[in-house]
Amino acid sequence: MPTPTETYEELSRAWSQADADAAAALYAPDAVWYDADNQAHRGRDGILDHLKGRFATAGPVTYTIKRQVAGDQVVLTEWTRAAEEEGRRSTGLPGATVVELGPDGIVYHRDYQ
Repeated sequence: MPTPTETYEELSRAWSQADADAAAALYAPDAVWYDADNQAHRGRDGILDHLKGRFATAGPVTYTIKRQVAGDQVVLTEWTRAAEEEGRRSTGLPGATVVELGPDGIVYHRDYQ
């Protein structure tokens, strides 16, 4: 089983490639992800649907890790991101992510911006 840090790195890699399938595969079937707008996306299929929609209108997102703290099941990552949305490139937007793992993958994910 990958560590929380390794799972976060895989998730970040999937976002940098705008790969909704690879990202969603990291989640448990009953996972919940609260995005930066505090919208809940529930279950692997719900997360996949959301990511497909997002990547259809926005390009890849690159995260640069500033700080990271990990435990046995949880990783907290402070980051900045670069992305293209609606034809505009943004860089340096700060935020943080909490990811908690269970036996079937990510069970809880929350983004803060």
